[in-house]
Amino acid sequence: MGAYDNEGYRNTFGSATPIGNYSFVLRVEGAYEIPIKGVRAFQKMNNYEKIREGGINDFVHMRRMPIQEPFTIQIERYVSNSVFDPLSNGTELALPLILQIMKTTDFGHYYSDQNIAKIFVFTGCTVMGKEYGELNSEQSGLATEVVTIGYKELFIFPNYASLGGEFSGREGALSSNTVLGETKKSNWKREAIDEENKRKEAQRNQDEKANREKRKQIDEEARKKEEARKKKLKEETEENNRKREATQ
Repeated sequence: MGAYDNEGYRNTFGSATPIGNYSFVLRVEGAYEIPIKGVRAFQKMNNYEKIREGGINDFVHMRRMPIQEPFTIQIERYVSNSVFDPLSNGTELALPLILQIMKTTDFGHYYSDQNIAKIFVFTGCTVMGKEYGELNSEQSGLATEVVTIGYKELFIFPNYASLGGEFSGREGALSSNTVLGETKKSNWKREAIDEENKRKEAQRNQDEKANREKRKQIDEEARKKEEARKKKLKEETEENNRKREATQ
């Protein structure tokens, strides 16, 4: 029957090994490894306008729309007594946020490229908010906080070798030209979209201003016509009254 690799594709040389969800590393600014309890489910979805035609149809048309809300990822981490916090509220990260999922917890080979099962790269990250966990004096535990991070783009890679980095393991994220290149392309794409949205907004404002001026002109002409009609009606009424008085 054959085997399948981690990507789910048929591979006669690989094995059907699912990726575990218990061994992972979060790297911030390419230098800080944050001890975290867990990563809550994250997703990246496009926004579509659904257009329905008249009559009985088995489908609707979908048209891509601009993104209304930022994409977010929530990280549950332990609260430390350190003064420095790389994920303080409002921080705009200069480098991509890297989440590595490992195959094994063997520390001797933990950071080797072969031990990496999947890499999630989040670019354009900003720490949007924090939510601190419950404190309970009746049982022992560690204080936690949930950090909400907004991001612009999400890239998924199988390992650092696929990034084109000069080194593997811990230094891979810092030396990878692909990640930085993707970040630049993502920023350029976002800037181009922002410029296009600004141009459309300026054109919309200009059109609305022209429409307001046109409506104002139409209202002014209608007002003048109404005043002329009332004036003419008044003159005709006065003329008829004078004729009636002269006849009497």
